[in-house]
Amino acid sequence: MTIADIARRTGVSVSLVSFVLTGRKDVAAETRQRILDAIRETGYRPNSHARSLATRRAEAMAIAFEVRGYQDAFVLHFLAALGQRLSEHRQRLVLVSPRSSQDLLSLALERSVDAILVMDVKRPDRRVELLRKHDVPVVLFGQPHPEGGFAVDVDYAQAAALVANRLRERGHVRAGLVGGPESYGYIRDRVQAWRTALRAAGLVVAGRWSTGLSEAAGRSAAMEALARVPRPDALVAVTDALAIGAEHGALELGLRIPEDVAVVGFGDIPSAAWAPVPLSTVHVPIEEMGAAAADLLLEAARRDPPRAQLFPTQFVNRASV
Repeated sequence: MTIADIARRTGVSVSLVSFVLTGRKDVAAETRQRILDAIRETGYRPNSHARSLATRRAEAMAIAFEVRGYQDAFVLHFLAALGQRLSEHRQRLVLVSPRSSQDLLSLALERSVDAILVMDVKRPDRRVELLRKHDVPVVLFGQPHPEGGFAVDVDYAQAAALVANRLRERGHVRAGLVGGPESYGYIRDRVQAWRTALRAAGLVVAGRWSTGLSEAAGRSAAMEALARVPRPDALVAVTDALAIGAEHGALELGLRIPEDVAVVGFGDIPSAAWAPVPLSTVHVPIEEMGAAAADLLLEAARRDPPRAQLFPTQFVNRASV
């Protein structure tokens, strides 16, 4: 039983239940009694270790993310580095995949965590909006929010320029984009950055293909893209998993990599070096980003001035370009 369950049971918001639990007086008497009755009937007890975010600490940080939003080892390296840095500061790491924005809010209002890192940020993102409305310390694993705040991510403009310039140097002229669902902010940001950089480098963006985030999705997207006339002579994927799948699709069509079509990924996950054709990709300093995210969570919990940190990348030239 959580504060969110009490809210659902009584038909009120999580914040209103929190007001009653903390003794706020600006709650209608009838509503207050209904909430208190529900608490008594269900046997709900607030977290016995709850501590005020403003005065004491839970000594725990939460990460909210959808597992389906990540289909490779990229996020695992990020979480490992983040957890290591937090442990150095004697902070616990809580992984949550909430059913709703209200569930995530209840985690904060019950004082179970001091700050929350939101991954797979969407545009717009109900979770971020709700947490900010209730003054919960939030860090985004994504591009900085238009209204400011804490954020950590890659400098996508710099990364995309590396890819576009390398393709131009190798004589490629038509690039197809292999992306995932643009409901995820990081996918949308990468696609936009790649499209802008490719055009700035003088390449034609032949189109964008997407059926998901898995290697199988990359294979399907590549086979569809490479059936077009004229055919793209390069495929740029927003993740290494998609790029590896794209390689499989190209090879199944009897095409040579990179002679007939180049393939570029993003992330430099361990399996990139063992792709059917060793994958040229963008190396992301994911461990450094994880440690930086931990530092930002600590700063957010202390109510330090917000800041965003964008990391530069490196192009890893293997055999697919």
